[in-house]
Amino acid sequence: MNSQNRDQRLKEAAQAGDIDALYGLIRQDAFVLERIKEASFARKLNQDGFSPMHLALQHDKILMVLWLLDVDEGLARVKGRRGMTSLHYATEQGNIPILTEFYEACPESIKVVTFEGDTALHIAVKNNQMEPFRC
Repeated sequence: MNSQNRDQRLKEAAQAGDIDALYGLIRQDAFVLERIKEASFARKLNQDGFSPMHLALQHDKILMVLWLLDVDEGLARVKGRRGMTSLHYATEQGNIPILTEFYEACPESIKVVTFEGDTALHIAVKNNQMEPFRC
């Protein structure tokens, strides 16, 4: 598969929120994630306002989340619908292992606010998910 075709398929899969297509592309080209920085699709939002990282979290594709984070830790700060980042979403869900990964990879992501001005801590309080923030 040539790079233009691969990039177009990556973009289409990301825009459609098609996690299965992303996995299929990875099976065809094991190094596709290493080239993500070259392809801006990883920061693009689909028509519903979600990035590939958001979609992977929503579909419990944790390995995909970790791969994306490993390739570009800044993906943890990409704002989607309502200005929520993947960190905000993981906080809302109380996903402690992923929260730990996000914080270790991108500590500044804890300061990012949603369009409503909420940090991950605000979201934790609103959703009674305080366990990740206990010392």
